[in-house]
Amino acid sequence: MTNGISALATSDAMRIALQKIQLQLAKGQKELASGTVADEGLTLGSRVGQAFSLNNQQSQLSAIQDTNKLAATRMTALQTSMTALMKSAQDFSGQLMGARSSPGNASNIADQAKSMLQNLEGILNTNISGDYIFAGENTGVKPIASYFSNPASTAQQAIDASFQATFGFPQSDPRVQSISQSDMQNFLDNQFQSAFSAQNWSATTSSASDTAIKSRISPNESVDTSVTANEPAMRKLAMAYTMVAGLNVDKMGSGAYQATMDKAIAMIGEAVTGLTGAQAKVGYAQQRVTAADDRMTLQSNMFESSLGDLVGVDYNEVSLRIQSLTTQMEMAYSITARVQQLSLLKYL
Repeated sequence: MTNGISALATSDAMRIALQKIQLQLAKGQKELASGTVADEGLTLGSRVGQAFSLNNQQSQLSAIQDTNKLAATRMTALQTSMTALMKSAQDFSGQLMGARSSPGNASNIADQAKSMLQNLEGILNTNISGDYIFAGENTGVKPIASYFSNPASTAQQAIDASFQATFGFPQSDPRVQSISQSDMQNFLDNQFQSAFSAQNWSATTSSASDTAIKSRISPNESVDTSVTANEPAMRKLAMAYTMVAGLNVDKMGSGAYQATMDKAIAMIGEAVTGLTGAQAKVGYAQQRVTAADDRMTLQSNMFESSLGDLVGVDYNEVSLRIQSLTTQMEMAYSITARVQQLSLLKYL
């Protein structure tokens, strides 16, 4: 009977020992997989707050770097778009200079201007991953309404009404031929240009925000990382293309026609200057984002190193510990099996 009780006690002791070994083995396997101690609180004691702080700072830097990637993608697209706008504007300005003294080619130049305006609208409505990059803070809203639409757009109706109020007849009237150079120049410098003021542009054409996207590019640094469709450069391009495409230049006399060409050329020149400035601003923001990312990468590496010192494990030591625990567990299973085979009958 004594031997049976001893066997039972031995079996219970081995079962408890096995459970402890299994727990230690699971702990070792977890450490080997993660590279960090299984229980930071138990291992670090009073230093656990330091590890938490380092983890938190590293996570913050990682989150900012993720948003910086989005900002970098947006700014690259902005630069590409503005380069395309500048090139096409400069090319068209050259065509206007050539066509200035050739009213007979007015119909063709008007068609080209219409295409230029539609291209401008398309670029300003560029969408990347659901965000309109020229919409400012209103990234979810398509910023620019089409000027040439059916029925006529609000902007076109406003300009048509302004033309008729100024001259007493619509653009389609044959009397357009009689408009003098000075009268057309006065109309373009005042009533027509007023249609592209910031206030009227927002009322008739643009749903973009005046406020650019301000991105937090480091824990203590923010910068504008967008350009809006309400920039003066964009409005001046639209004004130049619209006056050539939408005022029936093919029906004008030579004086009014030249006044329109001169105004369009001047507006394109100012727009190109504005686009150059906008590109420089975005380029500066790109440099700041890159520099901030470089600094945060260094900081993150430092935090990771400090965390490693606190909670990192020695892979060789953990591997040896797992091997030892595995051997112990196998031995424990073997002994347990032998004990379970013991019975009082073998000793009778």
